[in-house]
Formats: sequence, C-alpha cells, structure tokens
Amino acid sequence: MSEAWLKCTVSKGMFPDEVGVSFKSITGEEISLFCFKDFVDGSAGKIRVKVVDEQEGYALVRLPVESLNGLRVVQVSDRDLSEAREMQTA
Repeated sequence: MSEAWLKCTVSKGMFPDEVGVSFKSITGEEISLFCFKDFVDGSAGKIRVKVVDEQEGYALVRLPVESLNGLRVVQVSDRDLSEAREMQTA
C-alpha cells in the first residue's frame, strides 16, 4: 500500500491533540472523523491515507481511523489525492 494525501476540510477536535476531518466519497457521501493531528496537514487541508487500489477516476483508500459513518476504507476521486512524493512530515 502506498501513502497519499487526501483533500479534506479540517476543523478543531474535542481535545488539543486532535482534529475533525470531513471529505466526500466518490458517491458524494459526507465522511467525517476525528484523528490525531499527526495524520493531518491542517494548513493544506489534507489527511494522510493509504491507497489500497486505484482504478481510472477513483481510488480505494484506508483511513487512519474509523469514520463516524463506521467506514475505514472509502472510495474517493483520484483528483482529491496527492502522491506520496508530495507528502511532508505533518
């Protein structure tokens, strides 16, 4: 599995070391979760994910934690991903 950045909206979490994250799946479903700040680049609005599979137009990604929707693996548009070589230490 390769790592990538997924575009998202980042908000304050309930605790100082956590943030809220939301993004849309390829079907348009709103996916939300809370995770440690270490998984997120808040200034760029991106969360670190693992790419499980890629097809034309979309990718199957594994989230760092389970979403509030109960999902851990989600299909997203490949346009919302940045390659691992563009990743910086969060």
